[in-house]
Amino acid sequence: MIRGVIEAGQQSGELDKMLNAEWLSYYFNNAFTGLRVLAKTTDETEKLNQIIETKLSILSKAIFFVNSRTIVLVKKF
Repeated sequence: MIRGVIEAGQQSGELDKMLNAEWLSYYFNNAFTGLRVLAKTTDETEKLNQIIETKLSILSKAIFFVNSRTIVLVKKF
């Protein structure tokens, strides 16, 4: 599902076609899985909210570069 969204973004020109859609989908799946696990294992709502805000901020400000088959995140702040 995530891969399909990435591929659609590549077709529309919103995402660079040089990005490996499969590996990028693994990255996003891992990020969201981690958030779901954390949500189930903590009672600290404020801590959870801060982690979610941080994760979303990083994802929204990230530039993805592809070097060989590796995705590198460069945060622009």
